[in-house]
Amino acid sequence: MKQLKTNLWSFLLIFVLTCLVQACKQDNAAAPEPLSAQADGKISGITDPCATCVDQPLYKSTGNDNEVIGSVAICQTATQLTLTFTVSGARENAWFSQTGIRIDADGTGFITLNPGSLSREMNHGDKIRSYTWTIPFADIVKADLTPVTSGNTVCIAAYAVVPGPDGAGGMVWAGSVATQAGNPHPRSFCYEIKSCATPPCPTSTCYFSQGYWFAKPNGSQWPAATISFGGFDYTYAEARAIFFSSNAKGKTDAKQAFLQGLAMKLNLAGGSDPGACTGGTAALQSIETYFSTKPKQTSSTINSYGANSSLKSAASLLSNCIKANHCDNIPLPTY
Repeated sequence: MKQLKTNLWSFLLIFVLTCLVQACKQDNAAAPEPLSAQADGKISGITDPCATCVDQPLYKSTGNDNEVIGSVAICQTATQLTLTFTVSGARENAWFSQTGIRIDADGTGFITLNPGSLSREMNHGDKIRSYTWTIPFADIVKADLTPVTSGNTVCIAAYAVVPGPDGAGGMVWAGSVATQAGNPHPRSFCYEIKSCATPPCPTSTCYFSQGYWFAKPNGSQWPAATISFGGFDYTYAEARAIFFSSNAKGKTDAKQAFLQGLAMKLNLAGGSDPGACTGGTAALQSIETYFSTKPKQTSSTINSYGANSSLKSAASLLSNCIKANHCDNIPLPTY
């Protein structure tokens, strides 16, 4: 009996330490697109306030008219900020040739803004549609030479140049705070640094959504480098490209089913069980069977298939299950 108690305590200690060291390798993030009520930073009811990204639109301004060209998703951990620029999915023939950011660590904002005054800039040689800046909090220093901490407000200027046949034809800026002077129509926004909590370990009966698996900026949440789906292996970059592909003509049944099915496969690889959803195993199998008869999917092919009621029904079942059994028990929207 004494040996049994010792073994049980050893098992529990190893389990707890594993969760702490790995930080459970799981947290939660809503998708950067579409823009939502998260844009004002008022996120309530979520256990970890850092679990959800905040979106800011990238505006093209002409006179008094505002046109949204894309978005900047602001995400954070306990140690850093990430700012992910993404071209709107409706602008299939546009890309970023340049992005830049500047952070006012004291949160007082900007009177003037010019691209030359931004402290971090990048010229992108290839035609990219998404780019992420990662800034450790240790690099964001206030006037008193101390780094920012939770509870501090920082103001951020973020701009991009978006060429292409349906691009902006020039510069776009994120946020709603207009400056008094500077490059034509500069803007900025402010963000409060949040105190992050370590998310709880997921159980076999909870799941993460599309936004968690495909919208987070670096793919570190994936349980493996590739996931097999419908007879093909997909990387994080390939899945993310499909997730952010254009919905200009509406998201097809095939695209929704592909993303829901792949999200569930990632949940399985992370230790979840589709059997917790009534009909979940059959729904996932039917989606995979459909895509096993098709070529490997890309952002160009995923919307090329017609309406399919069986796919739509299977995707809806998985969507409802994921939302009802999300790992923080907060149903997140599925796009």
